[in-house]
Amino acid sequence: ATDKKNEKDYALKINLHIENSASEAKTALLRVRVQSEKKKLLNWEIEVDLPPEKEVEVFGEEVIQAPREWHGVEDPFLHQLKAELLVDGEVVDTREVNFGIRDIVITAVQRVFLNGEPIRLNGVSRHQDFGEVGTAITREMMETDIGLIAEMGANMVRLSHYQHDDYFYELCDRAGLLVWTEIPFNTFPT
Repeated sequence: ATDKKNEKDYALKINLHIENSASEAKTALLRVRVQSEKKKLLNWEIEVDLPPEKEVEVFGEEVIQAPREWHGVEDPFLHQLKAELLVDGEVVDTREVNFGIRDIVITAVQRVFLNGEPIRLNGVSRHQDFGEVGTAITREMMETDIGLIAEMGANMVRLSHYQHDDYFYELCDRAGLLVWTEIPFNTFPT
């Protein structure tokens, strides 16, 4: 997550769960890098003590100075975050995520501001509506949906009341679409 700190800078907040399945304690190094257009914005390391056969939660916050902001359909710019977990100098796990840095404010007078500028929301509500597959739609079907939404001139999408695939959120970020998502409580186990 990112939070605006001042006129130009943002705080990057991380929250990770790391499990040590070994029977002995380990010390790990979490290396987090953020870059944009081959320019390093952040290079950050956190030492983590891992008790045997336990999971630990790691929190961290670091400032990214003057990043390029994600600005909806006009400029859906994404940064790259790479997290590596090293034990005894060897990379044992890695994760890469693309993300947009943005500031969204909604005021009491029904105005929405994206990075300090008022924005009019034009959007659609999306269900996974492909026949004979239910909610098990493919990436190609998701890409078709994004193409149709963009063709309509939308700048936001409301996702219906069930869990959506992470890939669809990635597509929304790349297309510059703001997303309104609901708590995924559509059906309950019996």
